[in-house]
Amino acid sequence: MPDQNGYSSVLSSYPTMEELFEDQGTFVNKCVKLIASWYDYFADNNRQARDDIYFLHVDQWSNQDRASRTLGRKPVLTFNYLRPMLMQMLGEERTQQPDIITSPKEPNVKTEIVKLTKSLIESQFEINKHDIKFQECFKYMLSAGFASVFHDIEYLNPKSMKKYVKMTTMDNITTCFFDPNAKEKTKKDGRFCGMMIDLPREEYKLRYPNAVLDQSFPTFRNDPLYYNYWYSKDYVRIAQMWIKLEYMETIVRLSDGRDMTKQEALKEIKKQQEQLKRFKKLMSSGVMPYSQLPDPLEIIEEKEDICFKQFKVRMSYQEILEIQEWPSDKLPGVFADCDSIVIDGRQMTMSWFRAAQDAQRYYNYLKSESAESILNGHHLNWLGTPENVKGNLIDYWKNPQQSKTILLAEYDSKGNLPQPVPPAQISPALESQAVQTRDDIMNTIGRYEATMGKQGNEKSGAAIEKRALNSSLSSFVPFDNLKQVIQESAEIILDLLPAIYENEETVLIKAQSGERDFIKVNQTIGDLKVNDISEITKVEVKINVGASQVVQKMANFDMFLQLMQLNPQLSTVLLDLAAENLDLDNINQVVTRIKENIIPPQVLAKEEGRPLPQPSPEQMQQQKMMQAAQQAAMMAPIQEAQIKASKLKIDEQKIVQDEKRLELDKIKLMQDRQEAMMKAEIDKEKMKTELQKARLDAHVALNKGKDPFLN
Repeated sequence: MPDQNGYSSVLSSYPTMEELFEDQGTFVNKCVKLIASWYDYFADNNRQARDDIYFLHVDQWSNQDRASRTLGRKPVLTFNYLRPMLMQMLGEERTQQPDIITSPKEPNVKTEIVKLTKSLIESQFEINKHDIKFQECFKYMLSAGFASVFHDIEYLNPKSMKKYVKMTTMDNITTCFFDPNAKEKTKKDGRFCGMMIDLPREEYKLRYPNAVLDQSFPTFRNDPLYYNYWYSKDYVRIAQMWIKLEYMETIVRLSDGRDMTKQEALKEIKKQQEQLKRFKKLMSSGVMPYSQLPDPLEIIEEKEDICFKQFKVRMSYQEILEIQEWPSDKLPGVFADCDSIVIDGRQMTMSWFRAAQDAQRYYNYLKSESAESILNGHHLNWLGTPENVKGNLIDYWKNPQQSKTILLAEYDSKGNLPQPVPPAQISPALESQAVQTRDDIMNTIGRYEATMGKQGNEKSGAAIEKRALNSSLSSFVPFDNLKQVIQESAEIILDLLPAIYENEETVLIKAQSGERDFIKVNQTIGDLKVNDISEITKVEVKINVGASQVVQKMANFDMFLQLMQLNPQLSTVLLDLAAENLDLDNINQVVTRIKENIIPPQVLAKEEGRPLPQPSPEQMQQQKMMQAAQQAAMMAPIQEAQIKASKLKIDEQKIVQDEKRLELDKIKLMQDRQEAMMKAEIDKEKMKTELQKARLDAHVALNKGKDPFLN
């Protein structure tokens, strides 16, 4: 059963273009209802977007106010404060070039495929001059409240068969349509998207000679005045639409853990069976040594579910002009939302400056009133009597502002001449109100003088930086939403690459060094396929645009700098993150070189979710030598300390030995002294004994003869 927006019931089988052509009346009617559902849902936003663009870029006075003031010969001046702020934000966006990061979604993905994917996406971005495309998208986001970027497969030129993904930023944003039931900001979860295309009538007839009518697609609430446009008679408006059709599909899980459709699974099983037969034949003939063969694939689980097949359609109001299967599950249209809210189930978009329109109008009015005072001050208003202007002098008084000579007057009966009245002065209240209104404009938007590089009322550098940072914070939402648009755009291009490079061909890419290089994709060498584009489905892409404001980048860089000054060792892991906050034209190339030459490979591999890089034998030898040198450098202080400790220990032992030797010498000296004293005592006793003996001998000798006993 069709739902409220005209979706048909789920088809029982895979939809084909033949079936759609057979019942194209029903299909076209369904598509028209879907497109109408968007314009009914989004009509107020489309109308308000046009008014906002006109106010910001064309005229800030209403027709009624301009006519009234012109009739009264009053100045109608415009002092557009909003447009310079817009241009400044666009300049900030140009400093934030997206950095593409690719990483594997599955294990065992070759590093070469990951790098190739990054190069191919960058190449597609460069072909489309993405910096200008995204800047244009950002301009409409800020000016109108929303924008869109569409991706289509085109040939590089009419005489070439090489394809590329063409990115288009719509200059008429109200001609784009999306699924009103989509919930994501970028509308990527919708079931249809598209745009109105105005073809010159001659081109329409040349492209579609068999078309029944060359009448333009019907207008909707967003564009009721289309037939009054200057080009409406010379152009034919058609609808280009991408639509997803539902059908029932059998989803299965193979024994190796992969999920796919049953049809794809049967192909994989057949492919493996043929490989197993070939391997067995080679092993039996001895060409290939015996090895353990993988287990045969089989379906272990299955289910029925609703799936989608996407078609690209070009149609008039009554018939299909072109139709083809779209080689992607992703809608190629990206909705770019500046800022929006949902009220009563309807999305209400808001331009970046909408809240400041009243203040801007009031400022223009005040300045125009001041200008009127100045203009009136160039002429004097004269006060006189009828007698002063009688006769032929009356012509000078009919329009005194045009009087270019001295006013001729006659004295009246009382001898009086016309007297001048001083001109009106500019009201100080007007000037005060103008200054206050200018501040109101900035306060409403959140962008201040400091952000614009002008001198404000801030006294210190810290105050200026804080005010600039507050201004930066006020515009984070549109910058973040633009980042989502760039991310979705990269994912769409990644999904379309297999349809761009179907065969073997030479592709011009930009190498990591920034130079251009040629590489062959889908190249077959024997049984191997080099740079197989089908392998990129195993890779995912991420967009990094760094800090979303210049002031925030400066603050981030200062913080990184302080961290690296506190701990210089952090430089090897933080230097690339710090460099991303520098506003340089070739900042991506600078960051790439830092990553290649300074940041450890294991750090990058962990962040990007890929396996650690395996070094070559030469690199391993160098690493061993470096490790040995580092170990030697680390051990040198330890060994030196150990030598010093050993020397100190030897010195201590020597001192102990010297102390023991001195103690022994002391003991020996004491013993020698004692021995000397004992010897002296013995010698003394001996001398005493000898003296006594000598005395005795002398006595004997003296008394010999006298004493008979001595004879």
